[in-house]
Amino acid sequence: MALKKAFGIVMLTAFTCALLGMGIGAALGQWAPGYYRTMFSIDSSSDFAPLQTGIGLGLTQGLFAGLLVGVLVVAFMLWNDNSLIETDTDEKPVPRGKIRRVFRSMFGLILAVTFVASLVAAFILGSNINEHIHNLQAGYERGQVLSPILQDERFPDVAIEPISAGQITLTGHVADPQTRDELLNELQHAFGDATAATLIEGVTVGK
Repeated sequence: MALKKAFGIVMLTAFTCALLGMGIGAALGQWAPGYYRTMFSIDSSSDFAPLQTGIGLGLTQGLFAGLLVGVLVVAFMLWNDNSLIETDTDEKPVPRGKIRRVFRSMFGLILAVTFVASLVAAFILGSNINEHIHNLQAGYERGQVLSPILQDERFPDVAIEPISAGQITLTGHVADPQTRDELLNELQHAFGDATAATLIEGVTVGK
């Protein structure tokens, strides 16, 4: 087996598995976004992008898997290929140094690709960690604003309920529709229409 052929096999399997992983990740992100939201404990109200996350994770995982498969394939072929040890019975054996050069070159290639893949994985992981920290901070700040509102005597049965990734919502009930509208007005004034509508979804009228 020639050195170029060994490189080609490793690169081909890495590229193929990376594309396959990217496709699977994209499919999960597009048609099953809850998979990645559950994996990273991210609430549906956040700006989390499951499609981009699926593509990035699938690409990284597929690349690592492809490298492993490529190395195993080449190792198996080297073990069975007598052309790296002896050519013909009438010719001298090929120097062992050639075998060592093949493995050193493959090892260097694996290190280089692994380094690049690690950078990609670190970027994706860092983005998700930043998103999680942002959600925790936003949830804390939202709770600080909600507490004084809920201390109003008009809303004694409304409480804050924590949900995933530091996010919070409201649960409970109010006496009548007018009181619910008053609570909605308070929330709109504090958070805006969209967030207020989301927060008040769990608040019902009557017991």
